[in-house]
Amino acid sequence: MVGTGSPSVSTAVDMALKHASERDLFISLKSENTSPVGISADAFTRICEHIFTGEPAVKIGKLSQTAYTRFDRNADGILDENEFHDCFATWIQPTLNSRKCLLIVDVQNDFITGTLALKDSPAKQDAAEVVPVINRILADHRAAFDTVVYTQDWHPADHCSFVQNVKRLNVDVSSKVQPHDCKPFDIVVIRDDDNSLFEQALFPAHCVQNSFGAEFHPDLKVVPDAVFIRKGVDSNVDSFSAFKDNRAKSQTELDRVLSSMGVTDVYCCGLATDYCVGSSALDALQFGYRTVVISDACRGCADSGISHMQQRIKEKGGCLINSTDLPNLLNGSERSIILAEQGLSDGALERVRMQPPKAV
Repeated sequence: MVGTGSPSVSTAVDMALKHASERDLFISLKSENTSPVGISADAFTRICEHIFTGEPAVKIGKLSQTAYTRFDRNADGILDENEFHDCFATWIQPTLNSRKCLLIVDVQNDFITGTLALKDSPAKQDAAEVVPVINRILADHRAAFDTVVYTQDWHPADHCSFVQNVKRLNVDVSSKVQPHDCKPFDIVVIRDDDNSLFEQALFPAHCVQNSFGAEFHPDLKVVPDAVFIRKGVDSNVDSFSAFKDNRAKSQTELDRVLSSMGVTDVYCCGLATDYCVGSSALDALQFGYRTVVISDACRGCADSGISHMQQRIKEKGGCLINSTDLPNLLNGSERSIILAEQGLSDGALERVRMQPPKAV
């Protein structure tokens, strides 16, 4: 069990955290110090112990040390009032009162029963199984999310990822597969207009604009006031991620929309883990969002691809959970050290600094 300081100080810290009062918290923690000018590392650990109750002391200690060093800009061993203000505004406050987005990726007919149905892919997973899980999340936890975003693959008929369109592509002579030999799921090397080379995976035509296959699964709950993001609309560039195309030539509106709402946390689910869900999660991390993947609300194409993508997400600091973990995580009774570590990244701190504070 971790210590929490003297009873009076402990109570004061609890009250300050409950009301997200920066000034009260600073005063309470200063009272534990011999220094009159700021907060010591030991006193700062008291904050982390109160925030991350139930976590092992070793993990809390490591996180506390990392955070303290991050904000002790002059490395004098004391967080002065300005340093603590930065820490509170950009890390403690978002940890206590995060703004959350539920990102529902590509739950579309073609990935469930159509031309790219996941049940026909190597992993043989039934993509329809995500629908009741996502619907249950929306029914039970809609109020916990500041916004819900639905994405759609939304391809023109001449899209570069469609195998039947390969002959219009500038396939390079270095490509191991040439147009006359191409079949679905082959990868070809394309020479772009700027003479650069890139790989393009080929698929059966899917999610063509305004087609039944591009529509959401009929049983998927679509909530009022949701945000809709359509991707893959450029004939010449593929787009797995909800944030940007595969070549990072252009972005969707998603980051702008989430930034305008002050979102700090993105919870990802949908189809497919090893393609669009995973790519969206990795980009969310890159863009500075604290990122969670709800694993049982996702399905994927290939076991090896799923495990590889999950490993990449964890290596970048992402958090993998099941939907049964959501209640405690969303209501604040449990706070993830993994998400807190994400929140210390340059991108996450800068994102919070650029966003409006959340009213409490």
